[in-house]
Amino acid sequence: MAVDDRATFGRVAPGRCGDMSSSVLSWRLRELSDASIVGRESDGYVLTPMGQALVVALGPVLEWSK
Repeated sequence: MAVDDRATFGRVAPGRCGDMSSSVLSWRLRELSDASIVGRESDGYVLTPMGQALVVALGPVLEWSK
């Protein structure tokens, strides 16, 4: 999920989570929501400011891992 993306559950599940079951995805989204990393809005899930900061902070680790 990009910093400014919004995604519905149906959009997240098939294309971005591989073989993860919908029940596991639902559980993970709930955990991320409880941790204030993602939020739920009328048009889908969105990264909160804390989630956006996490994406920026982990960017160098992602690049290093490639």
